[in-house]
Amino acid sequence: MSLNESTSPILVYQYIVLLDIGRAQADAWRPDTGPVASNLVRGRDVAVEARVVEYLKTPRGAARPDSLRLDLCQREPVDGWIADDYGPWSEIPLEKRPRLLAFAGTGPSPDTLARALAGDAVMLVTIPDPRVPFALEDVHRALSALQQIGHARVLESQQIRSAIVASRSRLGPLMGGFLLESAAGTSTFSEDDAFTYLVDLLGAADALPLFRKPILIGCVNLLAGASTTRAGWRVRLAKAMARILDEDPQNAAVLQQPIAQSYLRTTIFAPDWTPLIRSASVFADDRERRAFQAHLNRPDMAPETAQRLRAWSQ
Repeated sequence: MSLNESTSPILVYQYIVLLDIGRAQADAWRPDTGPVASNLVRGRDVAVEARVVEYLKTPRGAARPDSLRLDLCQREPVDGWIADDYGPWSEIPLEKRPRLLAFAGTGPSPDTLARALAGDAVMLVTIPDPRVPFALEDVHRALSALQQIGHARVLESQQIRSAIVASRSRLGPLMGGFLLESAAGTSTFSEDDAFTYLVDLLGAADALPLFRKPILIGCVNLLAGASTTRAGWRVRLAKAMARILDEDPQNAAVLQQPIAQSYLRTTIFAPDWTPLIRSASVFADDRERRAFQAHLNRPDMAPETAQRLRAWSQ
């Protein structure tokens, strides 16, 4: 993995549109006839009329109709036990006429918007959705940055970096993923600069945990796939994770749990538990060391991990 490998929805999908769902006429539920049919799943066809409130991103030259008629399929488990992904539209209550931020189409050849939305390469976010806060704002900010400077050089702009820091309490997970994958090193803003900037955002307690989560995952994965130890990066990341453990668990649990369960271990130790960095490089003083050790009794931390971290942190 490198800092500019892209899985950000803002970068990957061809279409990003804001939709108001209007009339939705559903057929009766029937035994599933999908690609992997199962008697444990049922499906139905739904004819939907939607109004396009805003086009945020489209392929070059694509038509931009004001309204759409969509022929969609919804699937669900017969027993109500959700155990799989039943398709992008299956969990959307279309009869409630939601407003949706829709990401669609990833193939090399642009399709029409209606066909892209009816395909499998679709991601949908209800507006608003507490699981994806600031979704629409994130897309606007990211696309504005792209228009200003271009994907590979977004963080090269001091103006953009400063604006992100100033607005970090109002950014959500879509922006977090976009920043992670826009952090390619350039001649004037190296990969080391980019990693340092992202870890500083990760450790900012006033930024939403959901904004910081994709940055945390990306930084950990980057170190896991690195061909060298990257000791300096590991020290910065370990410092940020130690600060996150000190945050209010009611707000930061989404970050604290994976940190305690596995991320501290993979950042600080090799697979055979050989330390890759020294604790003296992570803790500025005994107060920070004691604060870190107080978290090693967490119930979500494996006993061996806690024991190894306690010995490392002495």
